[in-house]
Formats: sequence, structure tokens, C-alpha cells
Amino acid sequence: MQMNIRRMACVWALFGTAVAWQTNANPITVTGPFLQLNHFGVNSLGFNGGNAGDFIRFGADSVLPNGSGGTTGLATLVSNLAITRTIPPVVSPVTPNFFQRNILYDNALLGPWNLTFTNNVGTAFTTANIPVSLPTGATLGTPINSITLSGTSANPHFAWTVPLGAQVNAYRINIFDKALINNNPANGPLNSGNVASLNLSPSTTS
Repeated sequence: MQMNIRRMACVWALFGTAVAWQTNANPITVTGPFLQLNHFGVNSLGFNGGNAGDFIRFGADSVLPNGSGGTTGLATLVSNLAITRTIPPVVSPVTPNFFQRNILYDNALLGPWNLTFTNNVGTAFTTANIPVSLPTGATLGTPINSITLSGTSANPHFAWTVPLGAQVNAYRINIFDKALINNNPANGPLNSGNVASLNLSPSTTS
């Protein structure tokens, strides 16, 4: 009889622990994980310190709970180099649940990578592990240096020409509000200041 009571107590303890984990853990939903090759031109937004450069970029369009909800991100290179990099949340009016990290371009770091998002709010935690890789043969795109701006601030008109020999799959136009940008984590949550984003077909040049 003594043995049965102890067994019941043990089963109850395990059951209670399982219920607590399900109650306190926050399930993580990740949308649009990505691994990209990026070129930054000279800019006045403070991206890459305002300088031109080539980067490898990884993250996710949306992670819920987001950074304010206690979720953190980590990227691990799937190779014998065993490199890991944190992925911070970078908010904006357009992407309030965005996570991203840029690292300097290096052939040895092209991936694949494994993205891990963890939330440890409460007495337990949940994780989401997502592998990301570049398409076969992916290379850095040719920078577009021919953008012109006309019209008015209320109705601006952008136009550009395709660089000679460049293969274009699509365009994305992002507009940033410099008053919202925060590139320094010491000044609070990182904010890209992205206030508008538009995807365009490869045949569009304005």
C-alpha cells in the first residue's frame, strides 16, 4: 500500500509539471523566414554606418510573440565552423514583429543556417527551429545606381534603369522615416523606420 501511494504521488508530480508547461509556455509562430544576400549603397539612414557594403542577411518577417513579448533569436551556421549570431527584433510601423541580422559577406558563411526563436516568458519556454538556405547558384545582385526622383513629397515618382546584364526576379521598394530610425540598441528597441513597402514585377521600372 505504501508503494502504491508513492507511485501515485510520482505520477501526479509529473502530470502537474506537464500542465504547468502547457499553461505558461508561449507557442511561437514564425512567418517568412529568410536568408538573403544584400548590398547596401551609401545612405543617409545609418544602415551599415551609412557606408556601402555586401552582407548576408537572415531573420523572419514575423515572429509571435515578438521581441517585446520576450522572444529572442539565434542563427547557427550549419557547418564545422560552429558560428552563431543573435538575431535582434527590429521593429517598424510596417513590420512590428520583424527579426533580422546582417553580417559581412563571406563565401564561407553562405549557409545553410538554422534559425532558432525562443520564448521563455513564464516558468517554461518554447522554441521554433527553422532551416534556411540560399537557392542554388545565388549571387549578389547588381546594384541599381540610376534611381531618379521627381514629382512632389505627397506624390513622388521613382524611376530606374536595369543594370546592363542584370537578371531581375522582382523589385521591392521600401520607404523609411528617418525620424523613427534607431540603429543603436543603447537607445531602446531597434527601429528600421520602414513606413511603406511595395513589391513590383521585374518588368516595372518606375
